Amino acid sequence: MTENFHTHTYRCHHATGTDREYIEKAIELGYKKLGFSDHLPQLYPGGFARSDRMALADIPEYFDTLTKLKAEYKKEIEIYIGFESEYQQGVTEPTLEHLKQFPLDYLILGQHFSTADSSEHYFSQTEDAGQLKQYVNEVIAAIKTGKFTFIAHPDVFNYAPDDDIYYTEMKRLCVAAKKANVPLECNMLGTGGFGNRRRNYPCDKFFKIAGEVGNEVLISCDAHQPEMLDNKEGYDICLNMLKKYGITPLTNIKLIKP
Repeated sequence: MTENFHTHTYRCHHATGTDREYIEKAIELGYKKLGFSDHLPQLYPGGFARSDRMALADIPEYFDTLTKLKAEYKKEIEIYIGFESEYQQGVTEPTLEHLKQFPLDYLILGQHFSTADSSEHYFSQTEDAGQLKQYVNEVIAAIKTGKFTFIAHPDVFNYAPDDDIYYTEMKRLCVAAKKANVPLECNMLGTGGFGNRRRNYPCDKFFKIAGEVGNEVLISCDAHQPEMLDNKEGYDICLNMLKKYGITPLTNIKLIKP
């Protein structure tokens, strides 16, 4: 790998390592581009905030620190500043308006949950087809905004019955992404390692659908500690899965300024 645009920082409260440590590790490994995409704090009605997201008050320091490091290391690596964000109509729009004052390079969509208050439903595993359809509807709504560079772990939702409904809904997601030229991510974090549990993603049955549809796919580290930028085993798992379905992973990703 020569670039990664899915990189977290300690500010989200579930990652470790300083910004400088991520950058120096990336340089050591031969990366040419490194994008930081910590979890975006949304402007929820009533001020609801999640403990596993950056605080709104941390945004200025996030940009200030990374902008200085970008200049310091410009001869060795290209640094980009972004966020991983859910899309929630009526919440994301004012959040992006707030971000106009900062030099934001890109957004990636990580639709982990859906709500504008503290009663959120986390998209993980379900036997409820309605929840799966809700997830796909929200991802497609995000795609249609034209503001997201790629979809992080689009296969995050493990639909337990594993039947035709999964195929129908995930094909709907893949078709919408292809139509809008929005790449899908094959996520190395889900392969386990570095103290992380093995998740249901990257999901073989999902990328079989992506191969049928002809989606563009990139492999990302989803790094939550600097050492995770060096994940050969996870990369090989992702690469072999994609090859099985005739997918060649993207390089030199084109970023969308939101």
